[in-house]
Amino acid sequence: MKKHLFLCGFVAFIVNITAYGATLTSDSISIDTEDWHQILEEMAENEINTEEWEEKLTELANNPIPLNTASREMLESIPFINAEQVENLSYYLYRYGPIVNLSELLLVEGMDARTMRWLKPFVSIEATEDSPLDFPPMKKALLYGKQEFRWSMGTTLQQKQGYKGLTDSTDRYLGDETHACFRYGFDYKDQLQWGVVLEKDPGELWWNGEKGGIDYVSMHLLVKDAKRRNTLILGDYKVRFGQGLVCGSAFSLGKNTSGGTPELSGPLISRHFSSSEINFYRGVALRWTLKSYNMEKQRRFGIDLSTFISSKKLDSSVENGHYSSVLETGLHRTFSETENQQRLNQSAIGSHLQFRWTNLTAGITALGWYFNASALESTDSWKYFNIKGNNGGNVSADFRTVWNGLLAFGEFALDQNGHTALLAGISFKPYPRMAVSMLGRRYEPAYQGLFSNAFSEGTSTRNEEGFYTSVDFQLAKQVRFSGYLDVFRFPWLAYAVNAPSWGKELATEWNMTVGRNGLIRLLIKSKTKEKNVTTEGQTTYPIQSCLKNQIRLQVSQKQGLWSMKTLLYANEYSFANSKSNGYAVAQDLGFEPSGNRFTVLLHAVLFNTDVWENKIYLWEKDLPGSFSMPMLYGQGSRTAIFARCNIKNLSLQVKIADSVLPGMNILGIGPEQIKGDRKTEVRFQFSWKF
Repeated sequence: MKKHLFLCGFVAFIVNITAYGATLTSDSISIDTEDWHQILEEMAENEINTEEWEEKLTELANNPIPLNTASREMLESIPFINAEQVENLSYYLYRYGPIVNLSELLLVEGMDARTMRWLKPFVSIEATEDSPLDFPPMKKALLYGKQEFRWSMGTTLQQKQGYKGLTDSTDRYLGDETHACFRYGFDYKDQLQWGVVLEKDPGELWWNGEKGGIDYVSMHLLVKDAKRRNTLILGDYKVRFGQGLVCGSAFSLGKNTSGGTPELSGPLISRHFSSSEINFYRGVALRWTLKSYNMEKQRRFGIDLSTFISSKKLDSSVENGHYSSVLETGLHRTFSETENQQRLNQSAIGSHLQFRWTNLTAGITALGWYFNASALESTDSWKYFNIKGNNGGNVSADFRTVWNGLLAFGEFALDQNGHTALLAGISFKPYPRMAVSMLGRRYEPAYQGLFSNAFSEGTSTRNEEGFYTSVDFQLAKQVRFSGYLDVFRFPWLAYAVNAPSWGKELATEWNMTVGRNGLIRLLIKSKTKEKNVTTEGQTTYPIQSCLKNQIRLQVSQKQGLWSMKTLLYANEYSFANSKSNGYAVAQDLGFEPSGNRFTVLLHAVLFNTDVWENKIYLWEKDLPGSFSMPMLYGQGSRTAIFARCNIKNLSLQVKIADSVLPGMNILGIGPEQIKGDRKTEVRFQFSWKF
């Protein structure tokens, strides 16, 4: 198997390299504004959670930000640029006037080729109508607004054990194997928006009268004024205050080798228009500008107030006034899963007061939450500091400032018991072609942030101390080096770690652009963490360091109607005197005629990962609104074909994915088991824009 992997990778690598011969003429890579998904792929390669990014970027692509007329609030809604870049771009427009070509962004201090390349699909320099009205007139909005219907369905061709007659009826799926999702949205210039999402997961009932009908329903109404300063959202929404120590339902690049600042950015409140059943609020949210900030009119001080009220039901087992852990899968396929559906009521109220000066933004956040049941205390030592009781809250103060090219940001938070969480970072350019970011954090083990989602190594914002630094250096016009180092410590116990522990992560990436549409990327990553050494018969478990090394080489090229990408991936895992390896070779071949009416993409992977710790995740292009990053474990192959056909305002997209693990008799566990060595998934989506 290993020989086949390296042979296929070597042949594909040579084919791609040979194709570069005719394109060594330029120093930049173009991204088609119609196909910006390779940005998602770059994020996924850095292990950034792209599931929610897909939703945000789709919305941005459909509603490009008009750079020349955008307010500061509109610029801040672009997730790729930080506070320093927003400030510099605002000043550039104020001093030099409108931008006439997107390449002019390189003249803005703090902008680089990577940022401009990522911005291109989501901004415009066309003139826009400046309405004098605070809010859009309803008659005009209904006449000129954009609408979209989207219907998706999918299934697995092989029957799973959960759909058969099981002896244990609690594990039997109540519905059929079809996945279905309906989405309708209306949008008028990003000022008036509403939408509804209906979803049924595989195994769920199409209609469950006892549980309220359709399994998942999400709705929202959003209204903004012409300058996007004031925002009102009814229904489902997300909130981001400060750096996420209190409220962090936002987008962050986190640890990345893409040269991005680890600062949490984006709008303070935004709509939730996704089939994701977690990480959102339900109720009403309002952002109101009490005193407007306007550089052109010499208004150098502003005040904004954001507030929200939320009430939603969560899945959990509630007995005798106590609840166990909250279930976040969103799956209600069996009797046991439906029994715990929406049994826990969660209420929250919060506000954020933001003050704005020319080079400084500061904010104060207050949040309170309440459950209709108290948390059940666990006997596990590592869960000693878990949430207790049924109510709590947080307060915090945050800031960000730009001074002489240096960006500084941070937040300090307290919970209801006085436990603290602190995060602070800086970003600067010691040389014109070099950017450096540093971030430190200290989250007490007992800190409780129910809605927090800040920069961290762990899965929660607590029990962690660490220091992160990254560098991005443009060595030449066509060569860029970037990397990061993160050293972290866990002062208290953690899952599968029965003592305080520490770790470090080091990553480097080399990018070389070849011609106008060619790219070679080499990523090397090494991560060390401590965990328990389990031995049969032991009652205590010593901890020991485990090491995982990864290397990824990508070669991509686009010529005319064709695009190719080769990916070679290898990792090595060592722990407790044992060592194992994993390999994968992926090849993509795409065909897209001019006019973007028809697209076909073939994705093929060979993989061999001998142990669970060596499993590999590779991003795949999927239907709009869907996220696909399948786990490759064992020895086998995966093939996927994606096709799209656009006819005027209609679009039909199909994806077929087939995974084969030779020699396996059963795939999956429990009710998800499939007899045999093959799993085939078929999905399609129909959309109509008008």
